[in-house]
Order: sequence, then structure tokens, then C-alpha cells
Amino acid sequence: MIGYVLEGELDFQMAGHDPVTIKAGEAFFEPYGCVHLRAANGSQSAPTRLVAMIVGKQGLPIVLPPDWVDEEAP
Repeated sequence: MIGYVLEGELDFQMAGHDPVTIKAGEAFFEPYGCVHLRAANGSQSAPTRLVAMIVGKQGLPIVLPPDWVDEEAP
């Protein structure tokens, strides 16, 4: 997934990585097969808007079930 924060802030974390706050005007990348832990509004008072594009191979799931966490993604 490739994403871009249009407005506000996004608290974001993937397994094996420290949490980060992505601000308006910044992009983020989540590789296929990673374990997505968190994506939440980084503000208690302002909205967050983002656009994201998910790219994958035809015929493969774009979301992997939790039991694949310790296995290699297809």
C-alpha cells in the first residue's frame, strides 16, 4: 500500500518498526505481507484525511489472515 496524508496526522505502525506519526504532505509505504499494527488519527481534535492505493498480484488476497504472521507471505 502506498499512502499520502492530505490533512492532519496519522499514527502508523508495522510489526518490527517503531510507531511513527505521518503528517500532512508526507507519504508512507506498507509492503505486501507486512503485519499492520496501527493506523489512527494522530489528533484528538482535528480530522485526518488520506489517500491510499493498494497494489497486489491478481488472484492473491490483499489482506492476509493473522495465522500468516510468522510465515512467509505468498
